[in-house]
Amino acid sequence: YTPVLLVAYTPVLLVSYTPVLLVAYTPVLLVAYTPVLLVAYTPVLLVAYTPVLLVAYTPVLLVAYTPVLLAVYTPVLLVAYTPVLLVAYTPVLLVAYTPVLLAVYTPVLLVAYTPVLLVAYTPVLLVAYTPVLLVAYTPVLLVAYTPVLLVAYTPVLLVAYTPVLLVAYTPVLLVAYTPVLLVAYTPVLLVAYTPVLLVAYTPVLLVAYTPVLLVTYTPVLLAACVIGRIEYATITEKKVLLAFSGGHSSSALLHLVKAGLEEEMHKRLRFHSGIVYIDEGAVTNKNKEKRLQVSDSVQSIMRRYDFPTHIATLEQVFDLERSSVDENPTTDVGDRVAMAMPSLSADMGDLTLDSVQTKRLKYMLANTKSVTAKEDLVQILRHRLLMDIARRYGYDKIMLGDCSTKLSISILADLAKGRGASIPLDTNFADRRYGDVFFLRPMREFTSKEIGIYNHFHNIDSVVIASLTTKCPVNASINRLTETFVTGLQVDFPSTVNTVFRTGEKLCVTDSSDNSPVQYCILCRDTDNLPGFIIEEARRRIRRSQMKKEFEGFLLEED
Repeated sequence: YTPVLLVAYTPVLLVSYTPVLLVAYTPVLLVAYTPVLLVAYTPVLLVAYTPVLLVAYTPVLLVAYTPVLLAVYTPVLLVAYTPVLLVAYTPVLLVAYTPVLLAVYTPVLLVAYTPVLLVAYTPVLLVAYTPVLLVAYTPVLLVAYTPVLLVAYTPVLLVAYTPVLLVAYTPVLLVAYTPVLLVAYTPVLLVAYTPVLLVAYTPVLLVAYTPVLLVTYTPVLLAACVIGRIEYATITEKKVLLAFSGGHSSSALLHLVKAGLEEEMHKRLRFHSGIVYIDEGAVTNKNKEKRLQVSDSVQSIMRRYDFPTHIATLEQVFDLERSSVDENPTTDVGDRVAMAMPSLSADMGDLTLDSVQTKRLKYMLANTKSVTAKEDLVQILRHRLLMDIARRYGYDKIMLGDCSTKLSISILADLAKGRGASIPLDTNFADRRYGDVFFLRPMREFTSKEIGIYNHFHNIDSVVIASLTTKCPVNASINRLTETFVTGLQVDFPSTVNTVFRTGEKLCVTDSSDNSPVQYCILCRDTDNLPGFIIEEARRRIRRSQMKKEFEGFLLEED
């Protein structure tokens, strides 16, 4: 009955009693019957239940035991069966599954393994296959892929490699190809691109480089303006003496002349320059220590320009008196000055500051009653000393630092003093009244404000030296009062200086020779249309002037 019962009741018993039996008898049965059952029933069970178990429990076992089996048996199976499987199944698998695998896994493998393969095998492949590929495929690739690559990769390559190529190959290309390109393409490029470049880049260049050019070439342009005001033919390779007082205007003059002499261009200044400084400390009663201190500051500025320097004191003008009584008419003027004037020095410490001539100058100033007369006296002595120094050292031109603001003040002050006839000589560009030595005023076109701005931007130092009217009231002298009047008007009316200066510029000098006709200024040329009272006043002044000449010796009272 065993076969019958097993077939009939096994399903029922398995369902009903399996849980109970498994709990109760499993330990006992496992110990007692396991050997017997394994020997007796294993063949029967394997035949009968294997199909059922495979169908029923395979999904469960696969889910439950696959991870465990894979972890436990994979190493063993890989070691034991890999050689056998590789030998036996490789041909079959390659034939059967290669098409399927290529279709399914190629996209995945390309995405997953391409970076790895590129990193790992690229060096090897480049070394091994590059020679073969270059020989075999280069002609084919050049013909087939060149158009495609040019279209596709040109933008990418230009963006990526242009900086690298420019840095790496620019020096090499410049050295190698520059001579060839200059010879071959220069004529073509000049003819073809010049009109285009002029139209396209002129606005850009003007906007970009104008500030740079203004900062760079301003000294050159100012020096050129000074050159334009100087008669080139008369000063070429001549010696010019620069009168330096330490102020803003004369400091700017030195800087401009220095820039003009160093400029490498056809408009550079072509004369030899020297600097002279006249100490006027005795005029303001400065002691020796103060005069030496001011002189040291002035000399520190003069040494920067590498010009021959001459230093004198104002009282040395009295040593020139003996030259005026020289009775030898054949002696040259310069020789007479050289004999009369003591030797100048390049250092203020070598000069005698407490001499008899210093006391004589102070006595003369003390006996001059008004401050206006003292200022005029100092100016006359200064100009005479400058002229005699120029004659002694062979200078035929003397450059003064008078600006348009100072000249405008001088014009009005001369009118107030009754010296209107000397305005053209005192304010024109060239003063030729002394014959062999000219006084030049190249800074007359610039205002004091413009000169101050120029000195500020070029870091030009200057020295402030006290004068006769320093710390004096406004009405101390005509010059001081006129200066206050003009500068005050200039603040509210910026064209004041220019108007006064241009009006005085229209005046001209009358030729004193008897053979030439009398010349009038532009205001008096049309004498036929002048009012009668102006003509009568002119005649009255002429008669008065003649009377003064006839009765020389005593003063006439004012009307």
